[in-house]
Amino acid sequence: MNKNKKHYLSIYKVFLDWRDYIRDCKKLGYDLNIEYLVFPKNLEEEHIKTIKLIKYKENEELDKKIKKRLKTLNKFYFEYKDLFIRPAGSTKELIEEGKVLHHCVGNYIKDYVEGRTNIFFIRKKEEPETPFYTVEIGKSWRTGDLIIRQCRSYKNTTPEENNDLFVKEFIEIFEKEIFSQNKILLSA
Repeated sequence: MNKNKKHYLSIYKVFLDWRDYIRDCKKLGYDLNIEYLVFPKNLEEEHIKTIKLIKYKENEELDKKIKKRLKTLNKFYFEYKDLFIRPAGSTKELIEEGKVLHHCVGNYIKDYVEGRTNIFFIRKKEEPETPFYTVEIGKSWRTGDLIIRQCRSYKNTTPEENNDLFVKEFIEIFEKEIFSQNKILLSA
């Protein structure tokens, strides 16, 4: 007998997981006339699989919306010396950015997708895939001008807290070059 095997402790818990599993199957378009789908041999395992598939499907739909937004946001791509800034390209990137830098950018996914905010990544040219700083750009509620709402790095630190003078210089030049010349209206 395998002592590590997890078992349900109540029939109620089985029912709750089965109900959620069936709901997920419907969302995924599964044919619930097929008995082995309705009554899987390992409910817990199959329920975990459907949760992952739902999450993947939701992210896939969000990524399609992000791809549409990139047509506008890519106009903000900017390079200066050893750094560049570019828009977030997918939900996976946003989640990974938050994991690596230990901040909450992953919570902004829906707002980013819906155009309520705009998320950009500052990267070092020699490490283009390594998270460095995350930037939120939007309109000032007072003036309507584009502003950098926040710029965060590891554990929510700012360029000022990190004494990162080059990033501060990069941001100032980015604002001057892009915001003054580019009258692109972002939705946020």
